[in-house]
Amino acid sequence: MEVSNNRVFANAGTLTGGITVGQLENSVVTVVGTQQSAYGFNIDVKVHNNSVTQNASIGGELTATSASGAGGVTFCTGSDSYRFNYNWVCGNLSLVNGGGFGHLGFSYNGDISHNWFLFNQSNNPSIPTHGGGVIIQGATEGAVPTS
Repeated sequence: MEVSNNRVFANAGTLTGGITVGQLENSVVTVVGTQQSAYGFNIDVKVHNNSVTQNASIGGELTATSASGAGGVTFCTGSDSYRFNYNWVCGNLSLVNGGGFGHLGFSYNGDISHNWFLFNQSNNPSIPTHGGGVIIQGATEGAVPTS
């Protein structure tokens, strides 16, 4: 799949405001030996030459304490070998983590290069937030089974 040459602006969503690849709330874990296996849900997705501006991720509740992706663009678990190149990501907001761009969960061989990240923010008055421009993190709390 390819997402290119678009203007994605002034949107709001519970998981991501702009572009989302995959499903953030995935609870399947496959381990072979001691290494986690690739999920292979969204293989070789290319997102390039887009303008992603003034989008917001508000979380699943009014307080945004549930899982939430980035305000602009989020690649979720299983987005193996994705490419995010030559994009303009500006003025996006997340009420949890990753104002502009988020790589959340486990994906093999992601490529994030030749992008502009400007004036993005993650902000919430009631909980700590991280990654105003870019966040790269593992699965969110509660997304991976403990037993």
